[in-house]
Amino acid sequence: MTIRKSVTLAAILVTLTVAAALILVAQAGNLRLEQRLTQEAASGRSLVWNQSLERLFEHMNTGMVDFERDFALRQALKSGDAQAARQAVESLINLVSEQGYFDQLIVLKLDGERLYGDEASAVSSHVQALVTAAAADNRPKHGLGLNAQGEPVALLAFRLLVRHEPIGTVVFQRSLSTVLERFKAIQDAEVYLVSAEGSLFAGTRPDLFEQLGLTWPALGRIDRQTRSIDTATYTATLLPLPGVDGQPLAHLVSVADATAAHLEQRRFELIAYTGVALLLILASLGLFYYMRHALRPLHTAVVTVSALAEGDLNVSFETGRQDEVGTLMRALQGMAERLRHIIGHLHVASGDLHDSASNMVRLAEHSKIQFDRQKAETGHVDNAVTHLANAAQQVADHTSRAVDATSDARRRIEHSRQILDQTTQIIEALAHEIDQAAEVVLSLADRSQSVGNVLGVIREIAGQTNLLALNASIEAARAGEHGRGFAVVADEVRQLAQRTQRSIEEIETLIGALRSSSSAAVEVIHANRDRARQSVDHYGQAVQNLDAFAESVAILTDMTHQIAGAAEEQSRMAEEIAVAINQIAALAQDHAEAAESGFGRGAQLNDLSKLLHEQVAYFRIN
Repeated sequence: MTIRKSVTLAAILVTLTVAAALILVAQAGNLRLEQRLTQEAASGRSLVWNQSLERLFEHMNTGMVDFERDFALRQALKSGDAQAARQAVESLINLVSEQGYFDQLIVLKLDGERLYGDEASAVSSHVQALVTAAAADNRPKHGLGLNAQGEPVALLAFRLLVRHEPIGTVVFQRSLSTVLERFKAIQDAEVYLVSAEGSLFAGTRPDLFEQLGLTWPALGRIDRQTRSIDTATYTATLLPLPGVDGQPLAHLVSVADATAAHLEQRRFELIAYTGVALLLILASLGLFYYMRHALRPLHTAVVTVSALAEGDLNVSFETGRQDEVGTLMRALQGMAERLRHIIGHLHVASGDLHDSASNMVRLAEHSKIQFDRQKAETGHVDNAVTHLANAAQQVADHTSRAVDATSDARRRIEHSRQILDQTTQIIEALAHEIDQAAEVVLSLADRSQSVGNVLGVIREIAGQTNLLALNASIEAARAGEHGRGFAVVADEVRQLAQRTQRSIEEIETLIGALRSSSSAAVEVIHANRDRARQSVDHYGQAVQNLDAFAESVAILTDMTHQIAGAAEEQSRMAEEIAVAINQIAALAQDHAEAAESGFGRGAQLNDLSKLLHEQVAYFRIN
């Protein structure tokens, strides 16, 4: 609902509320006036009725004197002669019948037995109550009561006395028609006596009573009712009519012609309603003018704010008014300027953010490629180190077998030494040369600080072993049958040396740092091998070289032990290298995952920067 509709509705509701309040106040005033008029009318009618009733009782009291002075009646009552008493009463009735003191007469003995009275003059409860009251103090009592037919009548009861002694009671019953006529004459209104159920006892205009159709409240309540018959309006006032016992016994209904007063009231109500209608019209016109004057800027503000919501930040608001609407316009203008300032900065920031996000994505992608490459190369190194460890283990196994073979050869050489003493000098010379080669290899082993140095030592030892195996094979061939077993061992050692060289060649492409040291060791071994060949050529006799061969076997045994130790060291270092490479691989994997995550977050940031740029581009700024 728009503000215009809300304000209009609120104004209409307020106006209607005020009108309803005025109507309610008027109705409440009418109700209070009606109640006051009802009370006043009831008080006035009660006063008139009581005065009229007192006039009737005074007239009835006048007739009481004739009965109190009648000697014949008193004597008849005193003697108890009923016949004489009835005759005396009839004589009195003939004398006073024209005076209108009563309509019906009842004469009672002291014991309550009726001496005179027809069936219509039966003793009702109200008559009995009045007689009892009169007998209590021997004073006359009067009041209203119901007769034997249940109709309200005026009652007067008095005692007949002889020398202040009661001898009987006389009761006058008089119709209330004279009171009704007097009441009508004074009040200029129709009057009725009605029972509690609405039955008409007596009235001045019975036909009008039937047309009114009055509703009857509880007996004893005062009520005021208005009825319309054709063009005439009547006001009926209902009063309780108390009896001799103080309890209401009928309704006294006074009906007055209130047509003129009703027309006056209708005219007043018409004037009031016309005033309310004029008030509504004036309020509506004032509301229309106010809405047109006050809400037009709001409509302009709505249009401007709608343009602002559509992204046009170049709008401006009218800020010239000095009321609440002007305050709202100035606040909206400040908001628009602040929004233009913020969106302008957001334009620049979103562009920078987009560039940074793009660079971050490129860097993350490059890091991911590098880490993937490092991971692959680490895998290759791990495989090579694994092959190196396996080769070292095989060298250790074959070296153990070589130790066994050299031990057997030493036993055989010791056995043959006694026969081949002549070969001692050549063997010693050969041992001296091999010892020099061993010292070179040992010095190279001491300098080894990495796996490359160990491989150089292994390569040197393998070359020397191959040379020694070759020399041993030559010497074994010269030894003939005695050197056959040694030749087999030398051949196995040579094969092991060759396999070691092949393993070294497989990994020397990965560990280039070992190549220089290995080359130096190979050169020394080759030099020793050349010298050994020269010694073999120079000392062609196997007998002369046997001692040297024995020494060579001893040296070979030591070298075999050294090779075994070097192989074990190589295996241990290979394991350490494998552990280090595994750690490097784990770190590379973590870095690759981090790079992958960074790439994903960079892509997400790039998408968000694009979305922010698109959202900011929605606003239009000069």
